[in-house]
Amino acid sequence: MKFYVSLISLLIIFQIEVKSQCLNHQFQDSVNSGRSARNLPGYSEGQSFTPTLSGALCEVSMLMFAAAQQTGTGTLKLYAGNGTSGALLDSMTVNVSTPGTASVWQNWTLNNQTILTAGQTYTFQFIPIQGGGISDPYGVSLFAGDVYTGGNDISEPGWDLAFKISVDVTTSISKKTKEDRAILMPHPFSTQTILQTSENLKNADLFLYNSCGQLQREHLHISGNHIMIDRENLTAGLYFYTIIQDNEMVLNGKMLITD
Repeated sequence: MKFYVSLISLLIIFQIEVKSQCLNHQFQDSVNSGRSARNLPGYSEGQSFTPTLSGALCEVSMLMFAAAQQTGTGTLKLYAGNGTSGALLDSMTVNVSTPGTASVWQNWTLNNQTILTAGQTYTFQFIPIQGGGISDPYGVSLFAGDVYTGGNDISEPGWDLAFKISVDVTTSISKKTKEDRAILMPHPFSTQTILQTSENLKNADLFLYNSCGQLQREHLHISGNHIMIDRENLTAGLYFYTIIQDNEMVLNGKMLITD
């Protein structure tokens, strides 16, 4: 009997590993132009996109080039909505490497694997790290025309970057996410709730966004693991929260306010 149970366990593990996979989903790989991108403060590149399947975002790719061989670093950010004014869902440091002879896909694996919802728009943004080795200028490949209907180049609307988005559409695997490390009590709520986290926050900032990705409130310089949130003048509906500590997202999730 013990051998039978162990064998079944191994089969279950094997099935999970087979089902879980990162699949190319949304992409725009047509190229008819290139843009000189700057590595200066305030400059970035990015693209909005709309997945047609729900799943965990596991990889983002951009087609980039440079006049000479380079190896450098940048920051990749993911936002809810079209553009960078929505809720910040993820932020991580990524590597860039170009041979100086041709455009090369930069494939960036995401650590947090934010869950994307089919039909909703998201935006990724790439920001070169100052002094990180990326030349000024470098180049991004794109298509001078609105060939991707689910979004657009955030620098030049109506154009599209050459990009790829990969998702894990597995629904049978329970993954521990950053949202699992926070509990709202009570939830849903109508007047007040307490956000209890397993993170020991130190001088963190909480940002609250509505379902359209618009910033509604800021709670700055939070410490500890209990955050009191009052409804005040917020209307009933779905909201998203993001907690930033030391310039990195440590928690994110959603909350529902009722009348």
